[in-house]
Amino acid sequence: MKLKVKQILRGAAVIAALAWAGVASAAPYQFTLTGSYSAQFTLDSSPISYNKQNGLAFILDDVSGTFDGVFLPKTNLYFWNSIIFGGFLIKNNGVDLVTTDGPQLFTGLEEAPTFKLGTFALTEGGQGPGRYTLTIKDISAPVPEPETYAMLLAGMGIVGFAARRRKST
Repeated sequence: MKLKVKQILRGAAVIAALAWAGVASAAPYQFTLTGSYSAQFTLDSSPISYNKQNGLAFILDDVSGTFDGVFLPKTNLYFWNSIIFGGFLIKNNGVDLVTTDGPQLFTGLEEAPTFKLGTFALTEGGQGPGRYTLTIKDISAPVPEPETYAMLLAGMGIVGFAARRRKST
């Protein structure tokens, strides 16, 4: 009997270790631009930026999404820092689709940015008449707290104890 209890505890420990040792990765964020131009695309919360422009922006190449109602598989996104008016630019095949000014949409350096969550008011780049709203939201699945796993293991232990006790009587 003692051997079975040890096996159950060992198995529970292995399951807990596997659950805790999940692969770390950036969360997916959904970007939705509305206004006189619309766009929707998904990016990692902390993209790896290999392409930066003189400490003023970082560029993400080959981003797919829906841009003004058309799916485009390879657009370029320029995210400007606050030194040059913030906001971002969407470019496809060398053509600017929309340029916006507004707050800086990321924290950190251009080499290792992390996007901000929220809703941002943007204007047409170059003081044009266009007004836009950009919403950035986290679309990743919620991650259970460690207490949830502890409660799960405690519950499994109680069920195992009850089953063992019932079997011995």
